[in-house]
Amino acid sequence: MTETVIQLEKTTGELMDILRSKPDAAAFVQENADELQNKTVPELLADLLERKQLTRAAVIRAAGLARTYGYQLFDGTYTPTRDKLIQLAFGFQLTVEETQALLKAAGHAVLYPRNARDVVIIECLY
Repeated sequence: MTETVIQLEKTTGELMDILRSKPDAAAFVQENADELQNKTVPELLADLLERKQLTRAAVIRAAGLARTYGYQLFDGTYTPTRDKLIQLAFGFQLTVEETQALLKAAGHAVLYPRNARDVVIIECLY
């Protein structure tokens, strides 16, 4: 199984069906808390550091980010744009699937194979 940033048990469709069957959102959230994306970007990046057994310095250097700015992304001083997350994906040496999960979890659009620029990025990740 491919390693992903977030490992969920239920599909989005299943969650939608469950949500529609609940009397209110509070009941849904309480019963499905483990399925909801509640991590901040710094928490996601910290999880990746641990999973990949890398240091922030190594990822920042490999991503081609300015050192101070890179550390500020990791500590949450700045919220990374989609492009900075893609740079970090290269720094982490993420797979396409891991990159898509990171982008989605951070609230950014995933790489789209109908976009020429995204196609190049996808190819580079492979």
